[in-house]
Amino acid sequence: MNMNFPDWLEHWAQGHGLTLEAARQSGRLAITLDRVRVLLSPQAPHGWLLQARITDLPTETRQREQLVERAAAAATARMAVSASALVVDPDGSALWLQSHLPQDAQVAALETCLERLANDIEFWRAML
Repeated sequence: MNMNFPDWLEHWAQGHGLTLEAARQSGRLAITLDRVRVLLSPQAPHGWLLQARITDLPTETRQREQLVERAAAAATARMAVSASALVVDPDGSALWLQSHLPQDAQVAALETCLERLANDIEFWRAML
C-alpha cells in the first residue's frame, strides 16, 4: 500500500514532527497524545477513523464479561456527551475508543477531534 494523505494532513503531521513514510506504507498515521497512541486511518468514502487502545481485557471469562458490562453501561450513559465510541476489538482482547472525522475535514476539525478524544481517553483510563 502506498497511501497518499491530503495536503492539509501532510502539512499538519510535518508541523508536529510526524514522519509519513511508515504511514504511507501502513495506511494509517500514528499520533501520540498524552502517552496514548492514536491511529488515524482513511475510511473512504466516509472520512477518517481515529482510534486508541484503552485497556486490555482480562483473559478470564468472568472478569472480562464484568469489565465489558461495566464499560457498556458507562458508554451508554456517555452517548449524550461524547461523540467517541467505546468498542471491543475483533479478537475480544481489548477495549478501544473510536472517533470519526468527516472526509472533507481540515486542520481545525482534526485538532478539535483529537482534543475531544484526549479528554475521552483520560475519562476511560480513570474509569476502567
